[in-house]
Amino acid sequence: MECFLICDNCQKKTIYIKGFQNKCTFCKKEIQIEKGVEELVIVLNNVDVITSSSCAGHYDGFDIGKRSYPCVVLSSDKKSYIKAMEIIGKYNKTRKKKDELCWTIRHERTLLGWKRFVLPEERDRSLGELHEEALLLAEYVKRLF
Repeated sequence: MECFLICDNCQKKTIYIKGFQNKCTFCKKEIQIEKGVEELVIVLNNVDVITSSSCAGHYDGFDIGKRSYPCVVLSSDKKSYIKAMEIIGKYNKTRKKKDELCWTIRHERTLLGWKRFVLPEERDRSLGELHEEALLLAEYVKRLF
């Protein structure tokens, strides 16, 4: 599977192909998406929800710059934010009926300014379970489009 991503180094649109060593077409910086969120990042970008970065979470928990849960950072593009809100809203309606994990979009201040994060509402579950939940969200988005 492949998608177009915005390179976090040069801010240009470049291609990412799952399973390959990827480099930005323009600045040649290596592009990596961590396995726990790779499918979700690819699917979101393929439906024009442009992402700027992601993290699969860290087993050693929250520390400065480290999260114990997966998250995807949306680009500053308003269209991506609105579309992501619609997707997350529809997904959560299917999950709340079954009392299953839902996702949210939260604005957080980072060292680089305010960012919009797609992240699980319940972040105290095991990292492996949260990776499975990220995959379920990715599969839902694929079916939706």
